[in-house]
Amino acid sequence: MRRRLRSMALFATAATLVTIIFQFADISLVNASNLNPDPSVLTNLPSTPSSPPLKESKLPSDEYRTTNKDISKQQNDSTTSVLNNLPPTATSEVSPIIQLRQSLIQQFSYDMENMRSLPLTKLTTPCHLICKDTSNTKAWGFTEWERHCAKSLERYLRHIRSWPFSTTTHEIIPTVLLVLSWSIMILLATSKYAPPRISSFISEASLSPGLISAFLSPIALLLSIRANRAINRLMEVRTAWGVMGKAIRSLTGTIATYGVFTEEENQHMMKTSFLAAKYLSILGWSMKASFRKDEDDTDIIRATLPQQEADWLLSSSTKRPIVIIARLRSLIQQLSSFGYSISPSIHLILEQRLYDLESSYGISNRIFMSPIPPTYTRHTSRVLCLFLFLLPVHFAGTNTSPSALLLSVMTITYVLVGIDQIGLEIENPFPLLPMFALASTFQRNVENQLTLLNNIPTAIT
Repeated sequence: MRRRLRSMALFATAATLVTIIFQFADISLVNASNLNPDPSVLTNLPSTPSSPPLKESKLPSDEYRTTNKDISKQQNDSTTSVLNNLPPTATSEVSPIIQLRQSLIQQFSYDMENMRSLPLTKLTTPCHLICKDTSNTKAWGFTEWERHCAKSLERYLRHIRSWPFSTTTHEIIPTVLLVLSWSIMILLATSKYAPPRISSFISEASLSPGLISAFLSPIALLLSIRANRAINRLMEVRTAWGVMGKAIRSLTGTIATYGVFTEEENQHMMKTSFLAAKYLSILGWSMKASFRKDEDDTDIIRATLPQQEADWLLSSSTKRPIVIIARLRSLIQQLSSFGYSISPSIHLILEQRLYDLESSYGISNRIFMSPIPPTYTRHTSRVLCLFLFLLPVHFAGTNTSPSALLLSVMTITYVLVGIDQIGLEIENPFPLLPMFALASTFQRNVENQLTLLNNIPTAIT
C-alpha cells in the first residue's frame, strides 16, 4: 500500500515538472517569435528612409542614459537646422539655398528698378499725359471720385468751364459749322433779296412737324444702339484686363510658394520660378504695346529678361503676348518635373490661370480686329446727314426767326453729332483704357507677391 502511494506521489511530481517545463517552453517560443517576426511583414511596412535601424538587444541602464544624451543631441541638431531655415539674422548662419534665394530676389528687384529707370517712351509714359482725353486714361482714386460725384451745380459749372477744352467738342465743331453754313444759305435763299421762285420752293419743301418727329425717332434709335454697343465693348475689354491682372497675381503667388519658398532645395526650380516671374512682370507691357499704335516694348524686354530669353522672344514672328504665355506654360511644365512640391492639382490650377491669360488676350484681340459692323455706322451717318440737311429747310418754311433757326439747328446738330462721335470713340476702347496704370499694377503685383512671401513669418510646428 505504501509502495502504491509513493509511486503515485512520484508520478504526480513528474507530471507537475513536465507541465512547468512545457509552460516555460511555450513562453520562450512566444518571446522568440516576437523578437524574430516574419520577414514578409517587414517588407510590407511603409518605407521610412529617415528612421534609424532597430536594435535587437536591450540596453543596460548606463547605455540607456548615454542614448538619452544622444537623442537630446539629435533633437538640438534638428532644432538648429530648423532655425537655419528661418530668415537670416545677425547671429544665425545662412544656408546656401537661402543665400541663392536672397540673391535671386535682389536680382529680380534690380531688374524691376532697371525697367522703371528706362528713358520715357510712348509705352512707358502715363497715358493721361499724352492722350487727348485724360478723364478715363488714368486710374482713379478718392480725389477723382470726390470730384466726379460733387454736387450738381458745382459739377455743371465745372463741365461748362471745361467745355472749350473738350476733345469731343473739338471733333464735332467742323460738322456743326458746316451745318450752320448751310442754314445761313437757306436763310439767304428765303430772304426778300432772293429770287421769289427759290423762296417759294423752300417754303413748299418744308416738312410738317409730325414728319420731322417721325424722322427723328429712328435716328435716336440708331445712335442709342450704337452707343450702347460701344460701351459694352469698352466694359468687356476692361473686364478682360481685370481677369488678366488677377491671373498674373495668382500665378506669381502660386509659383513662388511652390517653386521658391519651398522645403525642396532645388536650385533649378528656384531659378525657373524667378524667370517665370519676370515673364509675368512684362506681360502687361507687351499687351499694351500690342493694342496701342507706335508703342514698342523692346527696351522693357531687354531690361528684364536674360539676353538669351530676350533674343528668343524678340525674334519670334508670333504676337509677343502669345509667345510669353507659351513660355510660361513651358516653365510651369519644368517646375512640375523638378520635384514633388507642384502636385498635379497645383499644376491644374496654374493651367487654369494660363487659360485666363489666353482668354484675356483673345477677347482684346477680337474686339480690336472686329468693330461694330461698318454698314451700321455708314447707314447711321447717311441718315443723320439727310436729317441735318432738311432741318434748316423745315425751320425756314415755318417762318422761324433767323436767330432761332441758327440756334435750334446748332443745338440739334451738336447733340446728335456728339452722340455719334462718342459712340465712335468708345468703339475702339484701347486708347481710352488706363493701360499704363494697369501694366504698372501688374508689375507691382508680381514684386509684391515675392516680397510678401519672402517676409512672411515661418509657421511654428
